[in-house]
Amino acid sequence: MGRELQPPTARDWQALYPFESHWFEIHGARSHYLDEGPAHTLDRPPPTLLFVHGNPTWSFHWRALV
Repeated sequence: MGRELQPPTARDWQALYPFESHWFEIHGARSHYLDEGPAHTLDRPPPTLLFVHGNPTWSFHWRALV
């Protein structure tokens, strides 16, 4: 007999998505964002990249690029 597949647990996907979640609210709608990358310095701010996704996707799909 083959192995029975087990449903993923929170720990399974969190190991692949080690980012801190942030939220903001505008006009009554709550949005999630990630703020990752090098620290800001006075002489050279880091570049900003904005990845936008739509429903039903989520930022997990962008984890390799983050």
